Amino acid sequence: MTKEEILNYKERYTTQLYQLTRDEQAKDELYYKDTFEVPEIKEPHKKYRSGIGVRIVDAPAEHIVTRNPQAFFDVRKGGRESGLKISELVNQVWLDVLRRQNPSIFKENIKQQLGYGEAYIKVIHNENWLNGNRLGLPVHFIALNPMVVYGSPEEDVNGIPDRVIIWYQRQLSEVIVRYPDWTDPKKKDRESDKAKQVEWFEYWDKDFRYFEADGEAVLKGEIQPNIYGFVPFIRKYSGFGRRAPDGELSSLIVSDIRYSRDLIREECATRSNINSVEYLFAHKPITLVVPIGTKKEDIEEMGWGAYAYNVIYSNDVNAVKKLDMDITISPETLTHHANIRAELNQRHPFIMAGFPMGTSGRQQDMTEIAAMRRYDSIVENTENTFATAIEMAFKEMKIVGIKPDELKDSDLNTQFKCEVKLKAVEAIEMDRQQTLGARQYQIGVLSLKTLHMDYMGMTEDEHKEEVAEIL
Repeated sequence: MTKEEILNYKERYTTQLYQLTRDEQAKDELYYKDTFEVPEIKEPHKKYRSGIGVRIVDAPAEHIVTRNPQAFFDVRKGGRESGLKISELVNQVWLDVLRRQNPSIFKENIKQQLGYGEAYIKVIHNENWLNGNRLGLPVHFIALNPMVVYGSPEEDVNGIPDRVIIWYQRQLSEVIVRYPDWTDPKKKDRESDKAKQVEWFEYWDKDFRYFEADGEAVLKGEIQPNIYGFVPFIRKYSGFGRRAPDGELSSLIVSDIRYSRDLIREECATRSNINSVEYLFAHKPITLVVPIGTKKEDIEEMGWGAYAYNVIYSNDVNAVKKLDMDITISPETLTHHANIRAELNQRHPFIMAGFPMGTSGRQQDMTEIAAMRRYDSIVENTENTFATAIEMAFKEMKIVGIKPDELKDSDLNTQFKCEVKLKAVEAIEMDRQQTLGARQYQIGVLSLKTLHMDYMGMTEDEHKEEVAEIL
């Protein structure tokens, strides 16, 4: 692998392979931040935004992620005791640390899938552990913004791409501290601007890695071997898109916002028209028609309060009247706005979170369960992401020679399959299952009782006497 080949990958991925995808994601970002253009609204009307985009992304994450994610281990090679120690370490220490991160890495992963159509987790060992400083976890789990990550279309069954490129603007101070041998070729450190940034570029494949800042390599020897032997990134798609015959990634990487953009903009435009009319004409100006020669002082002596008034002078000496400007919102406009909101609520049910969606508790529960089915792919992808990340973390610890105090050297040789569960059973659903089980048990007892009575030819009273004797 040469530097020229690496830069060719960068050029192809950033300007060709991901061009349409990044355009779509940039538009989605505008709708998430509620900064999209609404050309239908013109002065003196103003834009009134409702923040629907952020709720489309954030509300499902609040429902999906529980406070107690759990990891389960199926040991394929190694002792049962090693598997128990690994399970205890991950569940009681690692997942607790990840859950306490601010923001939560679990929610970040879900929001990336919903908001961008894809999500990445970077898993790299904690170099401080190699220097004896055991602060934090032995492995870093990093949620990256997908808009700065360019993964190859090719990947393995776990969602690990064949190669990954990272390209974004990074803080100059971070690079200087992290890579003291870097010479700052553009001499940005001399500039007065404190918010100085450099163009950061990373390249990873299973064999090599290459980092540069402002066009200068920061690693010794420029291109270094990848000691892991695999790409330390896991990628998952949202599941809202599908593969295109021509391989266009924008058809596969689809956010939950993309196909609702026009509805969101229409809702904003309609809401803005309604509110603008209400606010502009809440204090309606009053127009008077008076004869020429009427003194202004006489008009001003009238009680206008907070209302403005306009005066039209007429040649008719008897012309004294008030012209009312009655501008109201039509019922059709209000109905149209309600219909738009209803369609958005149907497409994205959790933007209605907190409001009743049924006439009873049971109906509410069933409605929420049905709504959650829409996000099954998001749940599965997130669970598989963190299961793969945990497996990857133990491989990295073994490769670089990091061992937590809770484990022995032999424990790192344990081969296992990890499964992570993020969604706990809802209390209402658990109660329903328990009630259903109790009823089925009662029906079973009654059926056995009937069969026993039929077989023995007993009456009801005779059966009760036999049971009493047994007890």
